[in-house]
Amino acid sequence: MIREIQTFLSICHSGTFAAAAEQQGITQSAVSAQIKNLEKHLGYPLFDRNRRGAVLSEQGERALPIAQQIGNLFAQMSLTDTANALASSLKMGVQTSLQSTVLSQLLPHLPDSTRAFVAPQAALLDDLRHKNLDVAILVRPDAPLPADYAVQTLHTDPCVLLSLDDISSQNHQDILSTRPLLAYDEAAFGNALLLQFFRRHTAVAPLLSSDDAHTLILLIKQGLGVGVLPQSCLNHADCASLYTLSVPVSREWVAVSLHENAPQAARLAQTWQQAVAPSTVRSWQQSHNVKSETFSLSNMRVSPYYRA
Repeated sequence: MIREIQTFLSICHSGTFAAAAEQQGITQSAVSAQIKNLEKHLGYPLFDRNRRGAVLSEQGERALPIAQQIGNLFAQMSLTDTANALASSLKMGVQTSLQSTVLSQLLPHLPDSTRAFVAPQAALLDDLRHKNLDVAILVRPDAPLPADYAVQTLHTDPCVLLSLDDISSQNHQDILSTRPLLAYDEAAFGNALLLQFFRRHTAVAPLLSSDDAHTLILLIKQGLGVGVLPQSCLNHADCASLYTLSVPVSREWVAVSLHENAPQAARLAQTWQQAVAPSTVRSWQQSHNVKSETFSLSNMRVSPYYRA
């Protein structure tokens, strides 16, 4: 059943059955057959067949974070002994938008011989292709990566809804329909799930999209609207006066390499999971008091997305 779960995750990451088929190198009919088999095994539909595109059902939204945990555990089981994979000099690239969250946390746990470079996502992928880098840490793009890349998941970064006012007791449909919406620039990370969230839950388009989290937080603190941002963006900002609420949207941080450097990427992911992730995620949640209320919209109840 792990193959079906991986296919389910691929659809959620890429946004469509067709893109998932291309990513896995199989036909779209094979993808559909795997999802039907998984739904038969689970006893409920994962996708809303009455809506255009790969839109998760309510059960599918609840199943997604569990499937991600299963996928991550299976990836760890599949790792070979890579204890010495990072012993030699490692040329590591980090996506610009992740440098303040990933780079500062990960570098102390890597060998002194590690050389780190910061660049936009497209530049990092180009450097990987030309073998100027061994591994790159970036936000998983919506478009499937070429087959010659190996991918290791580091972390699922949940998004939160921020407001200057206490929104926990209000109708969330009213919140999004009556206040300006400020969104973290979808182009700065995989936007398939974010766009899916907006299509499913509200017809309101963002008043402003920006890849500068500090600017968005400043506007929210001035009462100019409510915002949807990745939780990690709150790490270096003063959000003490804001209320935060989990929403069922996230982005994934991944370590990408050519297959010949896959052991190094695997070891890097293992280092993150064992040495960095637990304390980092606890720090974000404790510092910003992310509420765990269920996000309710359009008479639907959606469990909060992945809580690490």
